[in-house]
Amino acid sequence: WLWILFFVSGSIWTYASWMRHQSFKSGFDMAIFTQAVWNTTQGSFLYSSIKGGICLLGDHFSPLLALFALPYVLCPKPETLLLLQAFAAASGVFPLYRLAHKKTGDSVWAVCVILAFCLYLPLRNSVRFEFHPEIAAIPLLLWGYVFLTENKLWRASLMLALALSAKENIAPVTFTFGIYALFSRGKIFSFFWMIFSAFYFFLVTRVWIPAISGQEYFYLSGNFTAWKEAGTGPFIKHLFNAGTL
Repeated sequence: WLWILFFVSGSIWTYASWMRHQSFKSGFDMAIFTQAVWNTTQGSFLYSSIKGGICLLGDHFSPLLALFALPYVLCPKPETLLLLQAFAAASGVFPLYRLAHKKTGDSVWAVCVILAFCLYLPLRNSVRFEFHPEIAAIPLLLWGYVFLTENKLWRASLMLALALSAKENIAPVTFTFGIYALFSRGKIFSFFWMIFSAFYFFLVTRVWIPAISGQEYFYLSGNFTAWKEAGTGPFIKHLFNAGTL
């Protein structure tokens, strides 16, 4: 059942995203990432003329994106990225099954958990919506959590580091892993990931991305700056209204 759900989900998600692309629903992001991966195979590392003639690491810091260029060489089409994304997300069934089976001691319940994972609407929508390298962080974060619960801290750290390379905003998630570990696992692991995640996010957004792009990090301006200008009152009102909850 584990392998069946993996292949069926990966295939359905590939087909759904492929149909969306074939019906001209793909947009700006699909074009940016496809061009950057193709350019990487041609020797121009993650270069995007669409994004203003920069290396994409100057927009979002996603070095993991470069790994997609390896299979892309074999079949240089946008659909290749959609297939890789779908099966990367579907591979989350393996760590999740391992975790669920360990917690429940019952393979039937564990299969039910991964079935819920495969049917989870936000997951399906994120896979169907064009190509984004951060989708690959899903199984990596799940493996990180599995290894953390098994007290295999070096393996957990490796998975978190790979997940962090998918996009800079994974850093708050790895920071939260550190908080969780503070109450359940090793203190060294906990403090390392809290400190490293915060430092990494600061370094990427304040130093590396501006150095590569020649501009300030753009993506804090939409939400962070707006709430900073609005003040505490509107933020609290937004946070605790019925729609937000």
